[in-house]
Amino acid sequence: MLPIAIDAARVRIVLVGNGDAARRRLALLDEAGAMRVQVFADAPGGDLAAAAGDRLRRRLPAAGEIADAQLAFLAAVVEPALSRLRHIANS
Repeated sequence: MLPIAIDAARVRIVLVGNGDAARRRLALLDEAGAMRVQVFADAPGGDLAAAAGDRLRRRLPAAGEIADAQLAFLAAVVEPALSRLRHIANS
């Protein structure tokens, strides 16, 4: 593991996931001052939907949406979507 520091306000971030795991990650990003976050969740739940507001897309991201991000977080994403998204993010 490499400890790194990121100015969350300066990077385009994609958060993909559902439920409490994604809501907690979004809270951390918000606390860190992230300004350009898109949240993708196909089953977000009420708390995540409320926290994400207009940043929420109620679906999984397309490959181009991940490619446009500078940083991607996957939270509680399950197979087979997990493998597909990891592959896209690592490309």
